[in-house]
Amino acid sequence: MSGQPRRSWPSWVPESIRDVRERRKLQAEIDSIDAKFFDRYDAAEDDQEQHYVDQEWDATREPHETGLGLLDTKKLCRQAEKWGIDIPSDYWITARTEVAGIDFERYIGYAGRTKLRREIRKARREEIRWWIQTVVMPLIALVSVATALTSLFYRAR
Repeated sequence: MSGQPRRSWPSWVPESIRDVRERRKLQAEIDSIDAKFFDRYDAAEDDQEQHYVDQEWDATREPHETGLGLLDTKKLCRQAEKWGIDIPSDYWITARTEVAGIDFERYIGYAGRTKLRREIRKARREEIRWWIQTVVMPLIALVSVATALTSLFYRAR
């Protein structure tokens, strides 16, 4: 061997796959938290107790939801860059947190992620519309003309 330590197998896995695994893990933790607190919320005897359970529920869920937001932010930033979309500064939320060993200071909030997804979908539609209008439609017209000329040629014989 070359004397360098071997990397563990997760380091060989592509980042997108690691993000999917982390997203599944966080979602499973959120689901287990929801299951635990849903029963407590239903068992609460009055509105005040429900309010306290709800506050504790939100506080317990918040780090996991932030982690999902950070993973979504990474993915959306890559897609926005690919489609040439600028991310407005008001979409960003500043919060220092750590997810999967990575320190983050900013991430895109829920409303910003929703708007950014909409803009990415719009950019994709425009790209598809351009391809259809400039490539597919003229090609169909050429094939139609060629077919018509061929049928006229064989009918004239």
